[in-house]
Amino acid sequence: MKKGRKLLLLMLTVMNCNLTFAEPEKIATLIINKESRLHNAFANSLKKKTTANINIKHFTDTLNSKGQFLIALGNDACKMVLESVKNRDILCTLIPSFEFSRLTKNSLRQKNNIGAIYIDQPNSRRLALLKENFPNIKNIAVIKSASSPTKNITADNHTMSINSYTVKNSQEIFKLFAHIKEKNDAILATEDKLVYNNKTIRQILLLSYRNKLPIFGFSKSFVKAGAVASVYSSIENLTEETKEVIDSYFSNRKYILKSKHPKYYSISFNEQVIQALSIPTSKRANGE
Repeated sequence: MKKGRKLLLLMLTVMNCNLTFAEPEKIATLIINKESRLHNAFANSLKKKTTANINIKHFTDTLNSKGQFLIALGNDACKMVLESVKNRDILCTLIPSFEFSRLTKNSLRQKNNIGAIYIDQPNSRRLALLKENFPNIKNIAVIKSASSPTKNITADNHTMSINSYTVKNSQEIFKLFAHIKEKNDAILATEDKLVYNNKTIRQILLLSYRNKLPIFGFSKSFVKAGAVASVYSSIENLTEETKEVIDSYFSNRKYILKSKHPKYYSISFNEQVIQALSIPTSKRANGE
C-alpha cells in the first residue's frame, strides 16, 4: 500500500513538471560603438527601462549565438549586421531614414523581420512646428546639395510654400542668401552634410542674423548654436520607444518589426534669437 502511494505521488510530480513551462529568457543584444558617448548614454537609459536582459557588444566584436533579437545603433552597426548576420531579427536606430533605406536596398539579407526607429523627424512634424508657433512664416527656403540623400519637402496645406535651392558647394550657399531673403521668411535646414557641417554652420547662422532670416534646425545642438527652433527625438524619447518594441517583440514572437519615424519627440526654442530677430510667435507649449 505504501509503495502504491509513493508511485502515485511520483506520477503526479512528473505530470506537474510536464505541465510547467519555463518562460524563454528575454535577451536582446545591443550593438554599439563603445567610444560614442551618445551610444553609451542610449545603452544606460535603455537598460534602466526594460526588463529584458541587454547584452552589449561593440560593433566590431564577434557576435555569439545568444539572443535572437539584435538592436544596432548608428550607421556602422546597422551596416555590419545587415551585411554579415543571418537568421536574426534586427532593429536599427539612431540612423537617418535615408541611410537605412540605402543600407537595406544594398543588403542581400532577407528583409522579412528588419525594422528601424529613425532619428530624423517626418517633414509634416517639422512644418507643423512652424505653423503652430510661427504663424507669420509662410514662405520657406530649403537649401540642398545636388547629391542630397534627403527627400524633397512639400507643404501639405495652402498656408505655406516651399522653395528649394540646389547648390554644388559651400560658396554657393553663402551667395544665395540675398536671393533667398527676397522670396522667403525662413530657412528649414535638412540633414545634408554638404550644406550643414562644422565648416559651414557658423557662417550660415551669421548670415541668417544679418539678413534677419531665421533658420529652423533638426537637432537640439543646432538650436544651441543659433537656430530659432527644432523638433527632434532625444535619447530618452528613442529609448522609450525602443523599450516598447522590445516588450512587444518578447510578448509576441510573431511580432513584425517596422521601419518608422520616431513616435516621441521634443521641441527646443532659442528665445534669445527669437527676440533678436523680432519674430512674431504664437503661444508655445511643450518646448524647452
